Amino acid sequence: MKFSTSTTLLFIATAATATMKTTMAQKEDRALATLAEKWNIADPAFAYDGLDFTFDYPVSNFIDQGLAYYEVYDSGCKEGGNLVTTGFTLSPLVDVIAGSVTDDAAFAIDGKTAQVPIAVTANDITSNTDVYSETNTAGSMGASIVFCVRFGLNTPGDSPVEVNFLESVVTLSVDLSSGFSIDDINVTPKDQLINTAAQAYTVGGYMCQPGTDTPVVDAATTLSQGSLITVCIKPADGIKMRSVDSFE
Repeated sequence: MKFSTSTTLLFIATAATATMKTTMAQKEDRALATLAEKWNIADPAFAYDGLDFTFDYPVSNFIDQGLAYYEVYDSGCKEGGNLVTTGFTLSPLVDVIAGSVTDDAAFAIDGKTAQVPIAVTANDITSNTDVYSETNTAGSMGASIVFCVRFGLNTPGDSPVEVNFLESVVTLSVDLSSGFSIDDINVTPKDQLINTAAQAYTVGGYMCQPGTDTPVVDAATTLSQGSLITVCIKPADGIKMRSVDSFE
């Protein structure tokens, strides 16, 4: 990205939307959090009260409101199962607190928590054969409920991309001999196929009015050597830019 006249290369005096003071020594000294750490999801803390269940997912303080979501599937989870539509009450996700920490010195990999609240509806669950099956044996009446909770993190913007997810398979052993009560609960992480991907993002640069991000109307005007100009640098939608490390 170059801004020059036909005869000489101009130097940049100011930048309205980016700081260009990062030096190579500073880059080497600071301990940058990796993308994997920023989008990390830890195993949930699981609790229940009767037929009401909560899953508390620790995430980093880089994660902002609106990025987390959850879905409930049968035992096959998303890749090999079906969305659950009967037998559960899926309450809205309790989102993380607002704000995204971009300062590496204040970064915490488990700095926030999102909560998934789910309840089993006893009157309806028996009709959902995808998750419910009876396990009656001689002298004992029981049932098994197996479902999968998928918690994920998406990028912001109008066309979000899932960055990370965690699937947990929940198995409930139900005692039917005296009503509908939970005998045993087992929560295990589903084996994941790890996929990696790389995405390149670009920034746009344009001449702008000093102190603003308003483009210069006639940017083609000939400039002389030593002219004071302002260049605005804008990342793609949904991308946060910390600094400009080099400029040509």
